[in-house]
Formats: sequence, structure tokens, C-alpha cells
Amino acid sequence: MSDIMSSLIIFIGSSLIGWIFIGVAIYVNRYQRKKELTERELATGKIVDIVKKVHSNGRGGRITAYVPVVEFEVNGKIYHLENENGTRHLEEIELGKSVDIMYDPDNPTHFHMTSDDANETGSNSLIRFGIIIIIGAAILAVTNHYYHFL
Repeated sequence: MSDIMSSLIIFIGSSLIGWIFIGVAIYVNRYQRKKELTERELATGKIVDIVKKVHSNGRGGRITAYVPVVEFEVNGKIYHLENENGTRHLEEIELGKSVDIMYDPDNPTHFHMTSDDANETGSNSLIRFGIIIIIGAAILAVTNHYYHFL
């Protein structure tokens, strides 16, 4: 098999994993948007506090997450609730910032910050990870073509 053909096979095979990650992220984003548009009401809230949560990573280590506490009003009642998503980077949360939220009109305690305001969503991380894998696949294919190690 020629060097170019083996490098092409390496690139296609390796980058396929990255494209799978990107596809999953796009599906998750579309699902979240559809859910927001069909099942929720829009309100404006404000980040009033930050809760630090420490979880086990399952291997004896610890993971720290910072979760914004949002204050918002629905039908004259004020809610102070933790957002469903947090971030590992404290500097990404700005106290006092106004945020758009989506809530369940039947139970406003079920809410989340909209995708535009949410910190470090999982789907955005999947897209970045997929792109890194595709770039890595390209580097691997080029390196293989010039150094013939695979």
C-alpha cells in the first residue's frame, strides 16, 4: 500500500472519532433548543451567589465545580436556585450578571440558564474535543507520510 494511501486511511479512521463527538454535540444542542422552545417559559434572572461543590472523580481524586445561584421571579414569587450546570473555572461566573433562564411554568424550580448564558456546556466541550481529535488525526497522517512509522 502506498504511503499516501496508508496516511489517508489513518486520517479518515482517526478523524472519524472526532466527527462522532461533533455529531453528538450538535444533536445535544438541537435537543436542548427544542426543549427550551416547546416546554419552557423565558425569564430574566441575576447571579446572586456561587456554590462550590467538590465531587469524587471515581479514582480517589476530587473535582471542584462552581455552580451559579440564580435569583428570578415568577408570578410574584422570588426563587433563589442553583443552576443545573456549573463550571470548573470560577472566573467564568460573574456575580450580579443578568442572565436569561428557561423554567417549567408548572414548576419554576425546574429551570436552567439558556444556552447563550450557560457556562461551559458539555456540548461545547465535545465540539472542541472533536476538533482537537481531527487536528491530531491530520498531524498523525502527515507524520506517518513523512516518517513511515505506521
